[in-house]
Amino acid sequence: MLSEGSRPPRFTLPDSGGRRRDLRAFLGRDRIVVVFQPDRAWIDAVRAGRGAFLERDLTVLVIVPPDSPRAKETSAPPLLFLTDDGSVARAYGARPGAATFYLIGKDGTIKMARRGCPTSRELFGVIDAMPMRRREMRERR
Repeated sequence: MLSEGSRPPRFTLPDSGGRRRDLRAFLGRDRIVVVFQPDRAWIDAVRAGRGAFLERDLTVLVIVPPDSPRAKETSAPPLLFLTDDGSVARAYGARPGAATFYLIGKDGTIKMARRGCPTSRELFGVIDAMPMRRREMRERR
């Protein structure tokens, strides 16, 4: 796995509609979750908590193999489904068939890296403790 504090490898992958998506388009603008093969319950939790994800400027890049049923899922903020032939998964240290999770901050470094997916509460706790996020919350009051 990649280590916290490091910069993630850049990639360009097709979304479910065939449009090529480049990680660089999100860096510096959003906080990014890059997640390989999350389970259905985690995706449903992101959809249910959509407002909280968007409030935290989170974009969730769900990366799956091209033959996965999720490869055809419709993307809607904050979720974006991307397909990978395995090269990006290998670069990120993801294991086939197992969820691998990364949170990338607006500064472009990895803030959280783990096997499996955190709960929304855990994820938001990490984000809300970030100095930039604390400043954003003060400014939005």
